[in-house]
Amino acid sequence: MWDEVAAAVLIKPSIATATTRLAMDIVIDHGAAYGATLSWPTGAGPGLGEPDVTVVRAVDVGRLDDLFVQLLQGK
Repeated sequence: MWDEVAAAVLIKPSIATATTRLAMDIVIDHGAAYGATLSWPTGAGPGLGEPDVTVVRAVDVGRLDDLFVQLLQGK
């Protein structure tokens, strides 16, 4: 449920229980690594403009499930 988790954290950021800040880039060269996600500790990347992003490492599954069901029910 990757997309659902991302949307839930956008709606209710407190659902994320563990996060990390990382410098991140995506491989866009059309080859075997196309679409691969590359990440480094903040400030330790190659310095080519890769942005720092928040990576969600854990969520409160019960709250995620409750929000998911509420939204499906239109509440």
